[in-house]
Amino acid sequence: MKDVRVLPEKARIAQAAVEIILQHADIAVQCRNRFNLMLSGGSTPLAVYSLLASRSVSTQISWDRWHLFWGDERCVPPDHPDSNFGTVREILLESVPIPLQNIHRILGELPPTESATRYQSELQEHFAHGEYIGGFPSFDLILLGMGTDGHTASLFPDSPVLVEKVNWVSPVKHTSPPLPIVDRVTVTLPLINAAEQVLFLIAGRGKSERLKQVLSLQGVQNEALPASMVVPVKGKLTWLVDRAAAGDWETV
Repeated sequence: MKDVRVLPEKARIAQAAVEIILQHADIAVQCRNRFNLMLSGGSTPLAVYSLLASRSVSTQISWDRWHLFWGDERCVPPDHPDSNFGTVREILLESVPIPLQNIHRILGELPPTESATRYQSELQEHFAHGEYIGGFPSFDLILLGMGTDGHTASLFPDSPVLVEKVNWVSPVKHTSPPLPIVDRVTVTLPLINAAEQVLFLIAGRGKSERLKQVLSLQGVQNEALPASMVVPVKGKLTWLVDRAAAGDWETV
């Protein structure tokens, strides 16, 4: 069952997201002594990372128990402006005492196939004794955004990666908008759908019509709208949406 929460403004999305993240982190640390969080690229989550880095929030977190991963990466060096990892490093990682070994980045500076293989190997090692659903590791929480074309992570409309059933991570040949036009590496849908909690963060009037379409088709095999194919097998799916993105509707 989808849970759609319409909030007054973009800043409230970040506040609500941090509350949900901290709740899941507390439970995960108590139960398994670690919290596995997958981060999203895009602009909307940046306020979330800033809040996590703030002193009032950061001091509440057992950073040595948190493990950070990325749902996708552009194939650029980590110091490139388009690097998802680089953005998070600047906003969050440089401000908090998280151990280096708890940061699990996608190596965007490598060729995409090699990067995908290495990232999957790192995931397999990390989750060697973790919980699995349908052969895929179950993250405690996965953050996602959605593009105006309905893509999420680097799962683009009508991409062959959308039907991947075996690999956890896949290279992506990206030759048309949205920008930047660079190859990518992404986790696959079955991995996303194995999570305990998937949290979409959606802001801006430009996404309103597409969001309405995605929510109306949630769970339908519609490769033209990849975000609609995110339906956790056992976990919870939550949408945090600002009033601009909601448009003239509350929930669908």
